[in-house]
Amino acid sequence: MSKYKGNFIDPGNCAVFYLIGFFLLGIQSCKEDEPRAKNKKPVIYSFIANPENITSGESVTLSWDVTGAESVTIDNDIGAITSVSYIVTPFNTTTYQLKAINKYGADSASVTVFVSPDPNTLIVTVDESHVLNLKPRKLLGISYDARSSLDNGIGLSIGYHDIATGAMLAGLQPLWNKLPVTGVRYPGNPVVMNWNWKYTVGPIANRLPQQLAPNSNNILAFGFDEFMQMVLARGLTGADIQIMVNIYPISSESSAAQNAADWVEYCNAPNDGNHPWAAQRAANGREVPYNVRTWNIGNEPWSPSEFNFDASKYIPLATPVIDAMRRIDPTIQITLPVVGNPNSAWNTAILNASSFSGKFWGISPHFFYDEDPATGNPNILQDETLLKSWEAVTLNKGLKIVIGDHAHDAPQSNPDKGFKWEGALSTANFLTMASQITNIERANYWIYGSWLAQWHPIRRNNDGSFTFMAAAQVYEEFFPIMHDKSVLTSIKMIDGGMDSFVRASAFQTNDGKHLSIIVVNIDLSKTKKLALPVVSGYSIAKASSLTGALTDDNLTKSIVTLQSDNTYLLGKSCVLILEYLKE
Repeated sequence: MSKYKGNFIDPGNCAVFYLIGFFLLGIQSCKEDEPRAKNKKPVIYSFIANPENITSGESVTLSWDVTGAESVTIDNDIGAITSVSYIVTPFNTTTYQLKAINKYGADSASVTVFVSPDPNTLIVTVDESHVLNLKPRKLLGISYDARSSLDNGIGLSIGYHDIATGAMLAGLQPLWNKLPVTGVRYPGNPVVMNWNWKYTVGPIANRLPQQLAPNSNNILAFGFDEFMQMVLARGLTGADIQIMVNIYPISSESSAAQNAADWVEYCNAPNDGNHPWAAQRAANGREVPYNVRTWNIGNEPWSPSEFNFDASKYIPLATPVIDAMRRIDPTIQITLPVVGNPNSAWNTAILNASSFSGKFWGISPHFFYDEDPATGNPNILQDETLLKSWEAVTLNKGLKIVIGDHAHDAPQSNPDKGFKWEGALSTANFLTMASQITNIERANYWIYGSWLAQWHPIRRNNDGSFTFMAAAQVYEEFFPIMHDKSVLTSIKMIDGGMDSFVRASAFQTNDGKHLSIIVVNIDLSKTKKLALPVVSGYSIAKASSLTGALTDDNLTKSIVTLQSDNTYLLGKSCVLILEYLKE
């Protein structure tokens, strides 16, 4: 009986049969090579990879043709295989060895898959020699509203403080204590509401009521001294406080300028018999001056409801206020309110006003942002463009940037949006961006200090409990890793291209023992790969991610492991934190 091996025919030793087959049947009939079944050892006839050349992260099918094997294995942690193919996803060029075994022996074969780097892999570069910000933790400041003990006519505190005593609400105190606060801006919007700081000091029973909301004519039990006690208890000093002063006439005061000067005296003058407001401060329980350094002239006077971007009306009001304050304490740092675009008419007038020349220390822009074009708010890339323009202008003039307020959009119809993970992710992106700009002295997150207001990173729930929202958790996670200085950091794809959805910033301790890198991915649809950043003299100690669904109240923190191709997966809408130790 003739046997065939493919299309190859072996006539063997049977020439007679060959001739008979040729002349009578027109075919060849012969003996094949030794049948496979008679081979003692297993035989691997083929072992192939399809395709053999891939980009990192793509899949390959390994397949083989084997006979006589009792077991088949593949190395590289694949192990025993019972099928005739196997799918692999190598991240580097890899050689796979197939081994077929039976009781008589073994056969082996190998195939190599050639892997090219994914051109979309992200590369972070850190330049430790280029220090940008000597105190990046100062970016973790907040704005706090003076009306945080207001009841707004509902008989219940709408803020963080008891309406009768001014004490922080008991259920909120533990959460407030763990919120990182490196600076505070005060008093917020009341400076445009005929608010008078003098009505907020002294015994509560002697304070005068103020109309600071449509349904509220309240005595503020949480007044200026209570505010200062609160921030001093958090380890801050007067150098960490930024006060906004009223530039408008107040019916109970001779002038806005005198009222502002009195406040400077109350805060900074010694109780030496020559300063009546310092004596009043001492009588109210504070003998030692607060020494508040930074004073902003107004809040947002450029707004349509005030001067409608006409600086010619602001400058004559602000100038006597500045002069009166500086006569009391010429060492204070004056900041002026500006809009985002340095080249706007408002800003040009402010920066070049002769009456301001030599009298101000910095500028104070505000940024409210999100990634939804429908809102009309700028996104972080647009804010970055504006801030870098301000960086150039202020460095040229020897000025500092104090970001008076910043926050993700919190619409009245859905105020939680700004503090759930959607808002927290944008806030993380903003802070990471700001840390790469040289002369931002401080930044203040607009928290309001009111659970009923639009901005409330600590939210009061219907049952009276409080929730530490994701935006507050970002501050909690960033504080320990923003270290003593930020250094120049870049992020790009391995092919040199840029990914507008990602940014990075590195931070280092002054002793050089610790270094951290924050990487933010705001892409909502795509997980990315980040090559392990190599920083000379440092080794990676820990990698973790912060992420969540956009509507999550809280973020999720997870440990991240290094992939076999020496990359980390940077998840969609994710913050990756890499922590290094000096070797």
